[in-house]
Amino acid sequence: MLGFEGFRLLKETATDIEQFDVVNGTVAREPVEKWRVEKTNAFDPTIILRRKKYYEDEIECVAIVLPSELKALLTFLRLEDGEQLYIIYDYDDEQRHYPVTVDKLPKEPDDSRAFRQAVKLSFVALYSEIPSLPDAYNRVELEEGGDWVELEEGGDYLEIEEEGE
Repeated sequence: MLGFEGFRLLKETATDIEQFDVVNGTVAREPVEKWRVEKTNAFDPTIILRRKKYYEDEIECVAIVLPSELKALLTFLRLEDGEQLYIIYDYDDEQRHYPVTVDKLPKEPDDSRAFRQAVKLSFVALYSEIPSLPDAYNRVELEEGGDWVELEEGGDYLEIEEEGE
């Protein structure tokens, strides 16, 4: 299991993309390689024929949040039809992202006295190859002009030169 500091959850809806940042938290990912078709050879049962490889990663997250942030997080994780959830985190100066489904959620405390700061979340990532993030996530809208600006690979905004400079 590998551990990481902080993560971001992204929810892609039909019209836009919402995000929830967990600054204080860890991500532990356990990659599991599986096969859709797995048969033993009829003549030699020690030989296993495998086709259509896919991955089913188990992702365990621990988020350290306040009670108000916990309610916001649990509300964020409730998906409707057609919505896709992604998890994004940094690993060795590289941003990793996976499409996930919620496996286990923490019990919601009935009052703040029973609340513990560390909250465990479990996700499952199913993919055959790592998909790219939604296009709208790689763009940011400028407040003044309303133009879209692509982000550089390092995550910094591209500078736009104004005319006449």
